[in-house]
Amino acid sequence: MFMNKKVTKKLDKIIDSNIDDKGNFIIDMMILDDESFISPFCGKAPVISSDVATYLDNAIKNVPPKFGVSLHITSDVVSKEKEEIHIESIRNYYRNEQKQLIRELVSNKLSAFIMFVIGLVVIATMIVLSLTNTSEIWITVLEIVGWVFVWEAVDTFFIERSKLKRDLLRANQFINAEVVFNRKK
Repeated sequence: MFMNKKVTKKLDKIIDSNIDDKGNFIIDMMILDDESFISPFCGKAPVISSDVATYLDNAIKNVPPKFGVSLHITSDVVSKEKEEIHIESIRNYYRNEQKQLIRELVSNKLSAFIMFVIGLVVIATMIVLSLTNTSEIWITVLEIVGWVFVWEAVDTFFIERSKLKRDLLRANQFINAEVVFNRKK
């Protein structure tokens, strides 16, 4: 489905209205309750709560990948001393996400490679058995099994991997985000 020029211009206008002077996409956030911002279950390094993470994850879905992020937080309940802790808790959360996504990307690549090799071995076995007096049923079963493994490898590597890379890009956008605190007016 293609968008007409009128819709494209409206989207460009919306995107342009959310860009700051540095070319970063602005995500607005308001903190009404400071107690629920940082997770009560953090270790040495503070991290944001699951509610805050859900909000930020939903907000960044509208940010085109080519933009950096500028998070504008409006609040009267966050003290100046706590602002740095809040900024660090956002970065810590997304650094943890980044580490997890990198592990998943490595695992994804390894499992895709293993499935591809298994698929090739099964198809090669099918070809060898087709040269002997093996029943056509077993040859067909091996052919199907081999192609299923090859398809799963392709699906894992190209389709699932793109989602992981997109999530990694979003985590990096928050790690590198400019965070600005504003007071309510």
